Amino acid sequence: MNLQDLLDTCAQSDPSDWQTIPCQSGPSFLDQFDAQPGEHGLQLRHQAHHMRAAYKPDVCLALAWGIDPDNIPPDETRFQKAPWSKAFPAAPEWTTLLADVLYCGTLVHRESCADVDGARCYLPVPRRSKTGEFTVSQWSHDFVRLLDRLERSPGSEFDRYFQDAGFTIAD
Repeated sequence: MNLQDLLDTCAQSDPSDWQTIPCQSGPSFLDQFDAQPGEHGLQLRHQAHHMRAAYKPDVCLALAWGIDPDNIPPDETRFQKAPWSKAFPAAPEWTTLLADVLYCGTLVHRESCADVDGARCYLPVPRRSKTGEFTVSQWSHDFVRLLDRLERSPGSEFDRYFQDAGFTIAD
């Protein structure tokens, strides 16, 4: 199987094709560590994906998501604002998280996602087109929609949030 086939399998799959494993109460085995200057020398910081999923038809294919790529300490602001996030007036700030596609345990693709409206939905991180529209690829739309449905099913409101944000699909 080549990389494009793997990515297409993810984007075209149904949530029922995946076995999800929440990692809040145990390790994800995909940890990130770094050292930052602290009050008493270097401080070790740890992050891990909070969700994993295995593709039932081929368990060599797996997903993991939840690490904040900015890895900002909790006492600092980690929220971003964008013109499109004003569509969610109750919580217009959003955070970035990473979603990883793994095959046989090897990271083969990494996608950034936006966790929006007070962590109520994941959306793809859009690009601004030359005409000023916020666009995403079809693959990003389908992949992030899958992640949102895996984590929030049956309560996923991805389609409504995508529409409210005013995103368009452009490949």
